[in-house]
Amino acid sequence: MLLFGTLGAQLQLQLMLMLGRADEARDQLLDEGVITAKGRFGEFPLPAPTPAGVRLYRLPAYEWLRFCQAAATGDYDDAHEALRTILDQLAAGEVRFLAQMRRAVPLTVAAELGLRAHPAALVPREFARLERERATELLTELSFHRAARADLHTLAALLALEQGDPAAARPHLERAAALSRPGAGLGEESISRPLALAYLRRLRAARP
Repeated sequence: MLLFGTLGAQLQLQLMLMLGRADEARDQLLDEGVITAKGRFGEFPLPAPTPAGVRLYRLPAYEWLRFCQAAATGDYDDAHEALRTILDQLAAGEVRFLAQMRRAVPLTVAAELGLRAHPAALVPREFARLERERATELLTELSFHRAARADLHTLAALLALEQGDPAAARPHLERAAALSRPGAGLGEESISRPLALAYLRRLRAARP
């Protein structure tokens, strides 16, 4: 399976899933060598349309392929486990970005103050520009992680509803709504917010 490296393995698994060979894909995903090397699979680029254009999700490749395979064959426990792993990784990434933001903001402010003190100086100007770019980059990544988590929670809810388990779906929908509320995503919209809110309203209306 890893004869052509992890990229080749990833492409092969994608083709298997696209061609309806999900059972074969499962055997490959559970191969001991593939599991050992899953950390080298990197990220899976998943394009998604938005009102502002196309957003490119970057999800852990092995776990996303495992989710797709499990969902395709009705292995709901495995599908939910794969989603939980992805959500945990995104949440951990958000914690890292928040920590970096806490360090970057004071530097950005200091750079701006330095520029005011020496408006004609080249070094303060360049330092301020770099710090602004770094802070903007971190903010964008943080925004992406929150929007992605909201969309994945909606996906988990739909999976639970497909199983006929609205009680399991409701917490995911509530989490998706909280992560995607105006301001929570820091400017990056959750694609699935309207869907999550619509299902949440239906579940609340159906409660006795």
